[in-house]
Amino acid sequence: MKHLLFILIILSPMISFGQNIGDNVLYENYKKALNTCNSTAPSFLVITYKDLNQNTIKEVCLESPDLISALMRELKLTDYTGEQIQTAFDFALNKKDRYFEFSNPKAIERVNPHQYSLEDLKKFSIEKDIAKIAKKFNKEKKGKIYPENELETIKYAHTLFNAGLIMGTNNCMGGMTIFCTNWSNE
Repeated sequence: MKHLLFILIILSPMISFGQNIGDNVLYENYKKALNTCNSTAPSFLVITYKDLNQNTIKEVCLESPDLISALMRELKLTDYTGEQIQTAFDFALNKKDRYFEFSNPKAIERVNPHQYSLEDLKKFSIEKDIAKIAKKFNKEKKGKIYPENELETIKYAHTLFNAGLIMGTNNCMGGMTIFCTNWSNE
């Protein structure tokens, strides 16, 4: 049953190994995560972007402020005023398909600092049994994970976002913790 979780779903232009989570749920979670971009504990979101220089398309996970920062660079918004930040935020918010195109190398670097493939992500999802974790978090309406490193953090956030959960981070003297934020406002 858990292997069904990893069937590739090809959506135009989204490429995801999603877990039968509807586009509406993913977009609503994307909006919630995007709204944490001014937080000291921003949430992760998943987007698909096209690198116009390399002509490649990739699905990536990043924290919401990193997406806004990348869009600021791509849209040539150089004055980090509230108005220009709002322009980038509105641009991101209106992307219901969560698909972006970038040509600015600094923007691409900001969007994709972690190198992993969807194949790596599938293996990670099987090894960590993400379906079981997502089910547990949904049942308990809470959840925390203590990843070993930054790349593992991103992989957890990516796979759990695709399973319909929003993850945030807390990095303190006790180490990195990622936690589910789906129910924090309920």
